Amino acid sequence: MSDDNCLDATASNGANVKLVRCHGLGGNQAWHYSRNDQSIKHVASGKCLSKPSESDVTTPMLTRCDGSDSQKWIMASKFKWQAAKEDEED
Repeated sequence: MSDDNCLDATASNGANVKLVRCHGLGGNQAWHYSRNDQSIKHVASGKCLSKPSESDVTTPMLTRCDGSDSQKWIMASKFKWQAAKEDEED
């Protein structure tokens, strides 16, 4: 267990993504960031992190990966990304 917060998604398509305390087990908190297409993919579901819908602008969602601008994320150089080393190569 950690005091850090992690993105967490318990369902797949259209599911809300929440920021919760990290449990360190991966699973619903495991994500892969691709520098090539700037996407963040939920490992368990294979869905992509998408910007919030207009009906709830505070909650990002998981949706089918389609490469749209709403699924592009820029990780600033000072961002502390805690992912497996193989994820850092993309």
